[in-house]
Amino acid sequence: MKIYIAVPTYDGWKPEMGSALALSMSVLTRDDKIEACHLSYCEATNPAEGRATLVEDAIGLGYSHMLWIDSDMDFKPADVAKLVTFAHGRPGGELIVGANYVKRNPPHISTATDLKGEPLEFGDGGTEEVGSIGMGLCVTSIDVFAKIDRPWFVNAWISGSEYMGEDVWLCLQARKRGIKNLCDKDIDIGHVGKENFRWRSPRTLSS
Repeated sequence: MKIYIAVPTYDGWKPEMGSALALSMSVLTRDDKIEACHLSYCEATNPAEGRATLVEDAIGLGYSHMLWIDSDMDFKPADVAKLVTFAHGRPGGELIVGANYVKRNPPHISTATDLKGEPLEFGDGGTEEVGSIGMGLCVTSIDVFAKIDRPWFVNAWISGSEYMGEDVWLCLQARKRGIKNLCDKDIDIGHVGKENFRWRSPRTLSS
């Protein structure tokens, strides 16, 4: 298993993310099931462009999986290890698996959606198939990008002032190709804004 750690960046890294990443790198580099581990980031004002650039680099370098970490996430090394272990246990074929987390802007709802396109309910429940996930902390096999036509990522207009994020676009294209989007509902990660938003935090969810 060769892991390319991809960090799309817009306005720098949050301190919480930098600390979590350093601790996670220490764990990953000592994991016997990981043959190689490479860290790269791409600064781009267009998130879709930044993510695509990272995918192209990972493909060119011959990595089998991409660990996506957004620059505004707060997580534990155990969260990363759990997703990587899950991916390692499903060798071959396409894989998208990640954690659910709270949107930074009101209303502070789930970034993941269920199979009907509604915000996924927060709460424990193991790993299940979902409609889409945010890619703030996510593992994708590189095979996903061979099966999905370009563009892999698009910021798409829906209606009025509503837009679809580039990560949701990828998930929807994956479903069209028969690839399941999986969410580990037991992982609780922070989305760092003016506050550190977590789904286990009723105060921030109700603000």
